[in-house]
Amino acid sequence: MEAVAETACLLVNLATQLMEQFPISEKDVETHIYEPWLNGSHGWDLEMHEVQTEKREKLVVTDIKMFRNVVDICNCKAPVGPTAASELLLTRLDEDKWSLLSKQLEYDVQCFRVYLSKMQNFHTAAHHAKLDWNKKRREEAHQWSQQWMSQRCRVFAYDSAESGCLNRCIAENMNALLRCNGLEKPTVVL
Repeated sequence: MEAVAETACLLVNLATQLMEQFPISEKDVETHIYEPWLNGSHGWDLEMHEVQTEKREKLVVTDIKMFRNVVDICNCKAPVGPTAASELLLTRLDEDKWSLLSKQLEYDVQCFRVYLSKMQNFHTAAHHAKLDWNKKRREEAHQWSQQWMSQRCRVFAYDSAESGCLNRCIAENMNALLRCNGLEKPTVVL
């Protein structure tokens, strides 16, 4: 079981290397490599056994006859010359640039969301602070007006049954107000 698992791993790794070196699709790899091996092809078993027993330090996938046959069947050629390698590097560079740009855009979007959230929190806090300040100001004004009214004004109720009582209360209150304010005689009486 372990030997079959090792062979399967080797086969998959070599097939992956083949796809990296040649323009071969996964469908072709499944059709020409995986399925014959799974169906018990003696050629594949023999090649894989030979590779496993040799244990080369530097194994190139095209050194194995069955993989060369797959390349021939698919009519593929490896990219030749420095232009193909440079094109491949430029393609990878473009992919890296795109991934970097997309990550930067995601970061910018996240920063903008945080900014909007902080601004919303600031505006909410400022609004509540204004409401609290206005409430405190109204309460203070109410307290001062109540204090002023209690010190300076008196409310008298007129009762028709008690004649002269209202006049006497007003006169007493005027005298008390004059004494509190340090005046001797009223200038205007309402």
